[in-house]
Amino acid sequence: SVSAIEPRLHAIFTDIEMVERIIDRLHLDDAV
Repeated sequence: SVSAIEPRLHAIFTDIEMVERIIDRLHLDDAV
């Protein structure tokens, strides 16, 4: 059912946001 997949998708998107934040930090470190 869709209701069973939704939490997994939410977790995946949360992980993507965390990865993007880490990448942004790495880019900031490279700029310095």
